[in-house]
Amino acid sequence: MKDMTESYKNDEVKIPKFASLLSDSGFKAVLASPRNKGVLTKLLNLVLPSDRQIAEIENYYDREVNGFTPFSKYSRVDIRCRDTSGRDFIVEMQREMHDFFFERCVWYGSNAYGQNLGVGAEYELLRPVYVIAFLEGRFPHEDESLWDSTNCVSCYQMTEKRTGEVAPETIMCIFVELGRFLKDQTELTGSFDKTCYVFKNSEKWKNDAPSNVLDDEIAAELARACEVENFPPNVKLNYVRNMFTEMDYKAEMKANFKKGEAQKAADAALKFIAAGVSEDTIASCLGLTIEQLHAIAAANAQNN
Repeated sequence: MKDMTESYKNDEVKIPKFASLLSDSGFKAVLASPRNKGVLTKLLNLVLPSDRQIAEIENYYDREVNGFTPFSKYSRVDIRCRDTSGRDFIVEMQREMHDFFFERCVWYGSNAYGQNLGVGAEYELLRPVYVIAFLEGRFPHEDESLWDSTNCVSCYQMTEKRTGEVAPETIMCIFVELGRFLKDQTELTGSFDKTCYVFKNSEKWKNDAPSNVLDDEIAAELARACEVENFPPNVKLNYVRNMFTEMDYKAEMKANFKKGEAQKAADAALKFIAAGVSEDTIASCLGLTIEQLHAIAAANAQNN
């Protein structure tokens, strides 16, 4: 870690000018910090219901977001809010899809919902919980034709099955599916489009954000919050450390995936060889060379 930070100070390693909000390190440095609660308030209000707009973020609560995601849990921000009508509620933010994602979101929301009621307190004091996830990919839906760049926010809450009557506020899950947001710079209209564009593109900007992003108040504030040089020194240092750890982790995962794919190809090749399929056919089907087939066969004979 010492060598890495020294390299950063000596500019031997180039750090992108803007942090990526789709990385755990960027998400943590920008959105998990109380210093950015103003822009976070505006960002969340873009996706929260119109009658549940945040007037003030009152508290941040430490959760897994304080540990580095790949080696602990998942990036989460737990905040207590007060809306414009003076009502308290809770927002649980997440960044990444993972196994049993929806079930985990409900579990997180249920924990937050239950924990805000003290022993012996009246149930009327329970505060609603909004689990909001900004997803790099897409959340699966039964009818994919209904979801595109103009319809990429999905909301789930309890309803009565026959009539569709909406139940009182308890737990709502809101997913901003950035994998569906495919608009280019010339197609952006309004704050939501432009903040989504910041999420998907900030790390690519070598100089300033595009002018049509900066002409929107919320998108411009979010872009400035992503600028690494604007981070406080301790935040910047932790960001760089986490970024490099994350890069190493992803490289290791990619290498393991390639290794697994190579093993699958070798196993398939051996089955084809045993079945008497021609080498040319096997190589064509599996994307291998004849030399690779010979090496696979030789290694198998040696092992047996």
